[in-house]
Parts: sequence; structure tokens; C-alpha cells
Amino acid sequence: LRPVFVIKIIFYVSTGIIQPMLVDALRLRSCLGRKSLLLPTLARTTGMALVGILSTSADRSNVRRILTTDADFRKSLLFVACVDLLSGMLLTGGILLTGGAIFVVLYNSCPAWTALLSKYFLGHTLTTKQSTGVAVVVLGLISNVFGTTEQLSSHGDGSSGKEVTTVTIGSGVVLLGCVLHSAFFVLSDRFLRGNKKGASKGVDCHGQSSNSNAAPLISPPLWSSCLGFMEATVMAIYVLTSVNIKGFQEAGVGSEACSPSDFVRGFFFMLLT
Repeated sequence: LRPVFVIKIIFYVSTGIIQPMLVDALRLRSCLGRKSLLLPTLARTTGMALVGILSTSADRSNVRRILTTDADFRKSLLFVACVDLLSGMLLTGGILLTGGAIFVVLYNSCPAWTALLSKYFLGHTLTTKQSTGVAVVVLGLISNVFGTTEQLSSHGDGSSGKEVTTVTIGSGVVLLGCVLHSAFFVLSDRFLRGNKKGASKGVDCHGQSSNSNAAPLISPPLWSSCLGFMEATVMAIYVLTSVNIKGFQEAGVGSEACSPSDFVRGFFFMLLT
């Protein structure tokens, strides 16, 4: 394995662990305001939009040319942005309901869903080991959800029933978000590289094409940046409108629960992850 690839994988896994912990810490300090604001989604989409700074001027010129001349590409970009934004909102809502510990376990099922979606929508073939891995992941998820609800039910206090319901609903929301997040990967692969059903014979550990050497129409950083810009714009309008109508904090939570500096630092770290 190439050292750069290993470093990227380590960085990706690390941010996937740190981000839910950070969201949990900010939630417990009431720095995220009302749950319906979905502020972590705004941070994630803003971070995606900023990825464009990693692109070259030639890449940016190519994107402007494609966006002005290719109507199908614009439609594809808009469709993928809608899928990604919806998945991000569901994942954020799910982590606010279940907490970071349960969320991380469920979110790690994304490679399995990506592999399945690649098989049925792109015609990729799964090896026996990959199929076995997908089955193990699905069984593990079922066991985790039932185990968590059983543990909460055993507390025996008056709030356990409500907590079980919240965690169960939150787990379902997270899993739906994971499926849509995986669909985002599959759609990106299809629209960026022109992959169609039956065009490839294998998938890697993330469910992506393992033998497709087609160059992407635009650079991946700019693809993410275009998606992030559209999604962040929608989220910013939603958050500002919602705060203006209903305020930032939940009813009964004092404004002193989270200082502005804590909120700014937390939002900045969410951008980095």
C-alpha cells in the first residue's frame, strides 16, 4: 500500500470517530441549539464547499465550461446534491437522537450499503468474501439495535420507555441516512465517471468500482465543492430563517448554557472534521 493512501485512510477514520464525539460534546453543552436546526449539517456542507480551494485554475475553468454547456451534468449535480443533503440531515438528526456511541456503530455500515447499491444499480459483482462481509454487517446492526434497546429497558425507571423509543427511532433515521449516503457515493461514481450498469465487474471495500480507469469529468474536490456550495446555501437559509422564527435554543434552556466563543470553536472544529 502507498504511504499517502494509508495516511488518507487513517485521517478519514479518525475524523469519522472524532466528529460524533464533538457533536455529542456540543449537544450536551447546548451549543447546537434546537435539534431541528441541524447545525452539524451546515458545518459539514460548508466544509465540502471549501474543498474547492484544493483544485487548480484549470480544473475550475473546466467546471465552468461544463456547467454552462452541459444541461445533463447540471441536472445530475442537482440530483446528487439533494440526495447528499437529505442524507446529511437524517444523519445529523439521528446522532442527536441516539448519541455518538450508537451512531458510530450504525454509520460504519455505509461500506456495506455502498457495495449492495453498486451491485444492483451499477451491475458490479461482489466476491464471496464481500457478500459474507455485508451479511455480517447487517446481522451486527440488528444485534446492536436490539441489544441497546434491551439494555435501556432494563433500567426500570419511568423514563426508560421514552428513551427506548427515542433510540429506536433515531437508529432507524441513522440507517436511512446511511443508505442515502451510500447512494451518494454510487451516484457520484456514475455521474463523474460515466459508469453504467454492467460496465464494471468488481467493487473495493467502499463499494466503489475496482477496475474502472475512466478519468472523472471534473476533479473530485470540485465535485464536492459544487455540491457543498448548493447544500450549504440551502442549510444557511433554513437555519437563519428558523432561528429568526423560533429562536436558537430549546424552550427552557438559558442563553448562558453555551458562550458564543464555545459555539464558534465547536463550529470550526466541525468544519475540520
